[in-house]
Amino acid sequence: MNRFLNWRAGRWLAICALLWATPAPALEIVGYDPARHDRFADFGASNFTLNPGFIGASYDLSGIGWNGSKGVALISDQYFIAANHFQPSGSVAFQGSDGVVRTYVIDSYTTTATGPYTSDLVIGKLTTAVDSHITSYAIGDGTSADFIGREILTFGQNQQAGRNVISGIEYVSTSPDNPTLTFYFNYDPATGFNPDEARAVGGDSGSPTFTVIDGQLVLLGDHFANDPDNPLLPTYDSLAAAYFDQYPSGSGARILILPEPASLGVFGLFLLGLQRRRRTRVAV
Repeated sequence: MNRFLNWRAGRWLAICALLWATPAPALEIVGYDPARHDRFADFGASNFTLNPGFIGASYDLSGIGWNGSKGVALISDQYFIAANHFQPSGSVAFQGSDGVVRTYVIDSYTTTATGPYTSDLVIGKLTTAVDSHITSYAIGDGTSADFIGREILTFGQNQQAGRNVISGIEYVSTSPDNPTLTFYFNYDPATGFNPDEARAVGGDSGSPTFTVIDGQLVLLGDHFANDPDNPLLPTYDSLAAAYFDQYPSGSGARILILPEPASLGVFGLFLLGLQRRRRTRVAV
């Protein structure tokens, strides 16, 4: 694993973490429609009826959980990924394939590192394994060519979701001491997905991003930061596979090697104009 992880001290880019002191309205989505982009009928009122027209309704969403408005994704029946700067506390809830919402207590977190520095990707552990009606997700791995140009389904707080395409891979940081290897996707309302083009905003940190392989969700990472000063408005997600060797022993997490995007018809894939862009960033 760790195909990308080759950190050199001093190489970091200032960004803005996706964190608000008060709840934000979740992902910014082109053509936002609650019936299409909200997983549940009324998440805020604890109405967990699945919207039948939800963009991700055809996939098994049972391993995507929540702690208040925060989102998490299971990587095994007892472990999940989260953002270090925006860790859920107390417990997380999941709606099983049987429609039952179950809550599990968080036991602990394991940090990951980029060289001598702590990254923003942490691995959470539950005190008990989840019910058999709740799934977990394989972690996508590969070369940069396997990520760039790949279509994604990306989630935000309050269990909302939209689409985008990965534009690049880059180390970013909210300070000199938390550099994290990320993949990023730009926000282009004019030429991107209409509807569905999405970017993360404040409060979305830790919510997961997936691709689809053979009709199954494959986890790529979770939201870390964005760059409001960049006209391309990129979102940066911690690249989960890059830190796989640092996951807790016995976590049960598993890797799936990604085919190159050009060979896929994931959601009707199209490629954005891809460029490597380096500017000042901010965390979400």
